[in-house]
Amino acid sequence: VQVRAWTDADAAEALRHTLERAVSSQMMSDVPVGVFLSGGIDSSAIAAMMQRETAGQRVRSFSMGFDDGSYNELPYAREMAALCGTEHIEGTVTPDIAGLFDRLVVHLDEPFADVSLFPTFMVSQIAREHVKVVLSGDGGDELFGGYDSYEAQALAARWGSLAPGAAVRAVDALLEIMPPTSKKKGLVNKTRRFVAGLAGAPADIEHYRWMTFLSPAMKHRLYTPRFQEGLLSSDVYQPVRSALQRANGDDLLNRQLYTDLCIYLADDILVKVDRMSMATSLETRAPLLDTDVMELAFSMPGNLKIRDGERKFVLKKAVSGLVPQRILDRRKEGFSIPMKNWLRRELVPLMESLLSEDRLTARGLVDANEVRVLIEQHRSGRANHAHVLFSLMVFERWAQEFLG
Repeated sequence: VQVRAWTDADAAEALRHTLERAVSSQMMSDVPVGVFLSGGIDSSAIAAMMQRETAGQRVRSFSMGFDDGSYNELPYAREMAALCGTEHIEGTVTPDIAGLFDRLVVHLDEPFADVSLFPTFMVSQIAREHVKVVLSGDGGDELFGGYDSYEAQALAARWGSLAPGAAVRAVDALLEIMPPTSKKKGLVNKTRRFVAGLAGAPADIEHYRWMTFLSPAMKHRLYTPRFQEGLLSSDVYQPVRSALQRANGDDLLNRQLYTDLCIYLADDILVKVDRMSMATSLETRAPLLDTDVMELAFSMPGNLKIRDGERKFVLKKAVSGLVPQRILDRRKEGFSIPMKNWLRRELVPLMESLLSEDRLTARGLVDANEVRVLIEQHRSGRANHAHVLFSLMVFERWAQEFLG
């Protein structure tokens, strides 16, 4: 698809009409159709269009929330449901998921460590009690620039000539001393993450520097010599580099969006949603990934998607009037769970069991002493190693099932 010139108004009007057609088309079914509603821009727009499409019949919307306030988006979903007039049904994810962990990790058939698989499964369970098909807002971030990583890459490009590598590494080392907060994001956590991405990942993977969490230095400490030797001929970043090179044109943001469609959306988001929903016999559909919507999105230049730091610019303009301004103005939160807090409390027994010295030593892939250090640092609150620890837990449980 070739990028072409658009006025703001024409682009927004074309997007709204194309998305409305996609929603209408995907609502066609012989069984009841509902919607996953997070209270963010994408799902709110889908819910509003669905409700308008029905002739007086209320669409059912479904959400999951958390007791942890910084992770809980239920108030926004309720507000949008009330505005649209959907019949809203919700649940709360609790840290009592040790039993679910075993069931879902095995069900996935591969080491898959996106923590949002739990709320995705649970909201699918609730939805399946009422409908057999749901529409979701998946794809909006990858088409219209919704992720923090795009903003981080733009900021890094501006900083590149001002902060030499040695200075960045020094700041990173200083920030490592500061304990992370228990909140989902927050200034301290976001600053630590930004600087760590600058210091610990190769620049040529662009925005994926902020979508990885194992620096080369940590891999060297964590992996056993035998495992490191086996990885000498591999390049974990090759799929990212390849996708960035395949992307057409010189529009930097569209190249990044294309890469996320090929990698993050295809290998993470859609895998998670498909397998977790099908585990409950629920079918999911994504209007934003309709072919016409995708082709239209990639005919638009990056400055229609992120403008002066405002993400999803054209999408917000397209759904203005359908979605209230206070939801359009919200910063993206992401569908995540407070795993870092749960791995300090409720899920400690599961973590200690899966990552015991005996098990890790027998597996021979990671250094048991280094893992013990990560666990102790995490449990004390001195560091946030939830991504690494949860990934190791998932891998060990998967390996028990499939490798023996």
